[in-house]
Amino acid sequence: MKTFKLTIEGISPYSQSRFHDPQKIGKETNDDMEKRTWKDRVHVGDDGAPFMPPMSLKKSLDSASSYLGKIPGERNATYTKRFKSGLLIIGPIGLRVGKRDATLDDFDGEWLFLDATGKAGGTRVKRCMPRILNWWADATLYVVDEILTKAVLTSAISNAGLLVGVGRFRPEKGGFYGRYRLATVVEA
Repeated sequence: MKTFKLTIEGISPYSQSRFHDPQKIGKETNDDMEKRTWKDRVHVGDDGAPFMPPMSLKKSLDSASSYLGKIPGERNATYTKRFKSGLLIIGPIGLRVGKRDATLDDFDGEWLFLDATGKAGGTRVKRCMPRILNWWADATLYVVDEILTKAVLTSAISNAGLLVGVGRFRPEKGGFYGRYRLATVVEA
C-alpha cells in the first residue's frame, strides 16, 4: 500500500448542505428558523472545526477516473473500478483559510430560492446555504492498487477539481462551486 499526501486549493467557493432537521422555537417563522440554523448545514467535528467529508473527495476522484481512458496493456479495462476499490480516504478533511484552520465564522450565508424537497419542479422556498470563498485542504490518500501511480492520481485529481468538484452546486451537478486545483501531491 502507498500513501499520498495532497493539498488542494479552491478555485471557486465551496458550499455544503449537510442534512439537519431544525425545529421551530415558539412562534418562530420559517425565515427566522432558517436564519438561526443555516450554519448547521456545515459538517463540523467534535472539536467544532468545519471539515470536508472524506467521501466527498473520494467520490470526486472516482467520478473523474472515467476521464482517464483505458489502462495500457489491459484490453478494454478502465481506471474507474480501480479507483473505486483501490483508493481510500479516511477521516475528516480539515478545511483551511490562509494559514489557519477554518472556523464556522469563515462561512457566509447565501440566500437562495430552492426546491423545498430538493427535487426540481416542486414548491420553492428560501434557504440559506453556507459558503466559504477562499479555502484549501490537505488529504491523505491510501492506495492499494499498483495501477494507481502518482502520475495517474495527479491526472485524476486535476480532472476531478475542474470537471467534478466537491460539495453543493458542483460542476458534476450543473453548478460551478467546489472546483479546486491540485497544489501538491507527495508520496509519504
